[in-house]
Parts: sequence; structure tokens; C-alpha cells
Amino acid sequence: MSKKQLGIRVFALMILLVVAWGIFFVFRFLFEKPGYENSQYLPKDVEWLLRIDGEELFGNALESILFEAKDNPLARQMLEEMEERELIGVNVFSEHFLFEFSIEGNKAWGMSLNLNAPDQFDQNCPKFFPDHVGFARHGNVGIVLFCDRLSREKLTKIAGSMEPASDVGKPYVQTEHTIGYWSGKSHIYLDVKNANINISAHLFDASVGPSGISSHAGDGFHMHSGVFPDFAATWLSGLLDRSGTYFPKINGFSIDYSGLFVASLSSSEITPMINSIVYFSDSLDFKKNLLELKARNLITHLTDSTFEYVKTRYYFSQYDPSTIYVGAEPPGNLKPEEHLIAIKGDPVELLEFESGMIVGKLIRLSGVFQSARRLAESIEEIDIYGDPMSGESVVIRGTIGFRDGEAPGHALTRFLLGVGIL
Repeated sequence: MSKKQLGIRVFALMILLVVAWGIFFVFRFLFEKPGYENSQYLPKDVEWLLRIDGEELFGNALESILFEAKDNPLARQMLEEMEERELIGVNVFSEHFLFEFSIEGNKAWGMSLNLNAPDQFDQNCPKFFPDHVGFARHGNVGIVLFCDRLSREKLTKIAGSMEPASDVGKPYVQTEHTIGYWSGKSHIYLDVKNANINISAHLFDASVGPSGISSHAGDGFHMHSGVFPDFAATWLSGLLDRSGTYFPKINGFSIDYSGLFVASLSSSEITPMINSIVYFSDSLDFKKNLLELKARNLITHLTDSTFEYVKTRYYFSQYDPSTIYVGAEPPGNLKPEEHLIAIKGDPVELLEFESGMIVGKLIRLSGVFQSARRLAESIEEIDIYGDPMSGESVVIRGTIGFRDGEAPGHALTRFLLGVGIL
């Protein structure tokens, strides 16, 4: 290669880099305006508050996408999606707040958003949002409120009456985190760092259940917890009550999950392939529970150690008066767990399933499944654990580790675009 040809190629490469950086900064400028004010427009008494750093999460993802040739189609898709988002004038590269609060005794949810095109917010919100959603603008801040028991007019009036208060968000807003969640019972933080998403959390007033959790010595994506939140226990108790048989409150569990068996796309024809240990707060006669379920034709082929549910055979055993085993495999050796809470494994296992040819093809061709599968394949491992502290509190730490060459923000942005959220 002659010096002249080499010089031309180097010059061309420099031009491409300049153009790419120019596109990135111009595009960012279109969405980013200095000075975030939306933390001043939050209800005084929130049940919970979620803050998302759009600059950290989406800006860096866009930067990496622009300079990776293999994702040029995604870059074009991002540009198109971001342009559509501009129709309501939201500054994607700023912070976003989501919250829950009470209006006249009714649960309501809201968003406090920074705007870069206030006129577009005013003009397009009425056709962008459905009924029972109200919205109002305060300068460069847009407020969106939702409550299915209140009219748009009522919610819009409430959103418009909100006044700035610089101290409202101070107890909650910690801007050093990519994503932060706060409530009276928990603080959860997620930080995107290099090839990892680091997780830290503190659960308060946690009702710690069994003193020692054991797991079935098997394979699959593993989850266990000696803490079972009241809202989850209430929801699950409601489901069990519909079966017509009584189960005590659950206060701990251990699950090894290896996929689903999908007989049809009906929710009643889907069964999990799991090995589970369930800890109850009180004693029970599990065989009696199963006999009652069989009498109602909810399960079939009941024996002393197995039953069938939707053509899937499950094994069962009662280890002690308040602990049972239910699984796709016979009960085997138990292993004591080191931590009170753990979530670990390869997330691809969460998307494994068995089905007939037609049903399987329909699932695999869906855009949502393909996007979820691609996100799962970009993650190498999830490793999250939690242990009790003084009193009734639990501290959680962990990492979602991505594979070499996969940037977390990049992978998450690709997923959100694929499922139509972003």
C-alpha cells in the first residue's frame, strides 16, 4: 500500500470519527438541557419513589451503539424511537421520577419529568395518554398522574396545583446511583458499572422466617428466601384460597427453576418445571390438602408421593409439620444455604420451555421472547444474596454480570426497544 493510499484511509477514518461524535453530541443536545427541576415537584407523602438516571442509563448506551458497526440497525431504531418520544417533549437524557401516593384515599401513581419541548407536552399529551391520566406542566417540568378511580379533569387539576418545594425529594434523592428505589420498608439501588449492574438494598421491618434455609440439591436457576413480604403472602394466600383448601401463611421458600411446560398458550395449560421447598408459619397436613384439591379436580393421579397437574407429574414430601417439598424430580439430598436470601444462576434458564411444535414456534417468533432471550444471553450470571442485620432488617448485595463485549446499558436499551417500552 502506497503512502498516499494509507494517508487517504487514515483521513477517511478521521472524518468518520468526527461525524459520529458530531451526531452523538448534536443528538444529545436535542434532548438535554441543563438544570433538572423535577425533583421539586413530588408529593410530600409518597409510598415509594423510583429515580432513573437517563443520562447514565441511555446516554452511555447510545454512545456505545453509535460506534459499534454491528448495531447500526439498532442505532437507527434508537434514533427513530427517540424522535417519537420527543413528541411529548421528554428529556430522555435527564432524571425521571416515578412514585405512588394517595389522593382522597385512593392509590395513585405519577411521573415527574424534565422537558426539552414544553409546547409538545402541552399539545400531544391529551392524545398520547388514555383516560384516568391527568397531566400538567410547570415550566420545563411535566407532571403525569394516574388513578383509575378519578377522572382526567380531576387528576389534571391536582397535577396543575402542585407547587415547587425544594425539600420534598431530599430525603430520597441520591443522585450517585443509576436507579434508586425508596419506600418506608426498603431502599434499593442499581448502578451500571463497566460490564456489571451492581445491586445494593436494605429491607426494613422484614419478618425473618425460618432460621436456616435448605435447598434441593439440583440444577436450574436458584432462588431462596427466609423473608416473605406481607404483600406477596397476601397475594399468594388469595390464590390458594381460590383452590378451596386452607394453607398457612408462607414465610420462606427455596426454588430451583428449569423452565416451563407449555401445553397451549392458555395460562391454565402452563406448568413450571421446579423443585421447591416451602416453609409455612404453622403446621399443616399436606396430604389432606392434596386430597381436597383432587376432590375438586384441580389435580389428578394422586399417590403417596406424586400427583399430576395439567399433564405434568410432580413429586411431594412433607419434611416436618410446617415444611413441604414439591418438585418435578423426586426429593433428594438437602443442602443448607449460607445466606438468608439468594438469587443466582444463568438467566437463559428462565426462558427455557418445552411445548408442541406449533406453540413453540409461535412463542419463539414473538418479538418479546426474542428480545428477552437476547438480553438473557448477554448476561453471564446473576449473583445476589442477603443476610439479616440488627433488629428486623436485611441487607442485600449482588451483581448482574454481563458477558465480554456486552455493555449493560446497551443491552437494556436494546431490550426496552425490542419490547416497545422505550
